[in-house]
Amino acid sequence: MALLFKRGISMLHGSNHRFISWDGVQLSYRAWMSSHAQPRRAMIMLHAEGFNADGWQSLAGEMVSADLAVFAWDARGHGHSPGIRGYISHTAILIKDLDAFMRHLTTKFQFDK
Repeated sequence: MALLFKRGISMLHGSNHRFISWDGVQLSYRAWMSSHAQPRRAMIMLHAEGFNADGWQSLAGEMVSADLAVFAWDARGHGHSPGIRGYISHTAILIKDLDAFMRHLTTKFQFDK
């Protein structure tokens, strides 16, 4: 996996993950974080319709620090997440998915609340 170097911190190029949303659907996300420390804070990046988490690669790599991890999810029907390409039936589904994503990250990575 490619490494980026910034301010003396080596960072992963970004890794793919999955989480189970509120209705049991597995959605994809990418994570960028320091390889030298457990991050205490998280930034979540959302993409527009027709895009996906991969579009945040350059910016996410620049945002990572020793205590800040960056995450970008693929909404349903986008990127590596299942669903009809580019289609989301209702905004409420996005909100529920985002809530499930934030709960997943908080539990998995033990971020400060």
